[in-house]
Amino acid sequence: MISGYLAIAGERIGQGLSRELFAKALLRRFGEIPKVIREPGKKPEFADKGLGGFSVSHTGGLYLILFSPDPVGVDMEIPRQIRAKMIADRFFCPGEKEILEHSGYDRRCFFDIWTKKEALTKLSGVGLSGLSGADGTKAATTDLSGAVSALCGREVSAHAAPAGDVLIEIL
Repeated sequence: MISGYLAIAGERIGQGLSRELFAKALLRRFGEIPKVIREPGKKPEFADKGLGGFSVSHTGGLYLILFSPDPVGVDMEIPRQIRAKMIADRFFCPGEKEILEHSGYDRRCFFDIWTKKEALTKLSGVGLSGLSGADGTKAATTDLSGAVSALCGREVSAHAAPAGDVLIEIL
């Protein structure tokens, strides 16, 4: 089971607030702050592999962290006006481009695809360099958009990878 916490901050989440929310989530989850390591070219992970995996995303004043017994990836975005076609031409696979084109380049559709892709790259640990290779039309993810939107009271696009049951609480 994947579980996580959503924090709703009254401000944009910079590095200092992100660290504070990360520590708060770790304390809530484990009762202590376990050691986190980051090897060059890899995503951060717990030094104690028995603690499982985690993934963090923040957008605007929202912060989401997921914990899982296995590797996990999460991304969320507040849909906004963007140059969808230009970004899709650079990062989307043919099937994703086709879906976006059929939507009339709808921003919600764009961010649905984008958050799937980014959750998949965070799961694999390849980061943004892997966006063009991640195909959200062929991989299973869990759509967290409705749950996160309901918790924070605004429209949010969010996905977790791999697919599975996810429980999110307010931090």
